Amino acid sequence: MRGRATIRGFRTSPFWSALLKYSYDSNADDDLTKDIEEQVHITRNLRDWRKEHMTVEQEIKIQASYAYDDGFSQGAHDKAVETARKMMEKNMSSEDIYELTGLSLNEIKRIAVSN
Repeated sequence: MRGRATIRGFRTSPFWSALLKYSYDSNADDDLTKDIEEQVHITRNLRDWRKEHMTVEQEIKIQASYAYDDGFSQGAHDKAVETARKMMEKNMSSEDIYELTGLSLNEIKRIAVSN
């Protein structure tokens, strides 16, 4: 049948035919592929759009939340390292420290060497 794509001999629906054709030749010639192309364009340009339409205050809030998340993660890691050091002082095994802190065995070895 004309207008239907096949995948290894199996016929596909018109929806998949349009999608496969679009992925092959990048020509948006029906509503589905035009919508897909529009969303791809929007996504690619999201950062530029955000810079154009966001106020400075909004941008500061977003950047602050990223910094907070990074700081929180770093704080959790620092606490795990501190806990590992205390566990080493109590002669706990590296495997137990790994299991209880979530630190990698290599990192536990580095901590042990630095003590």
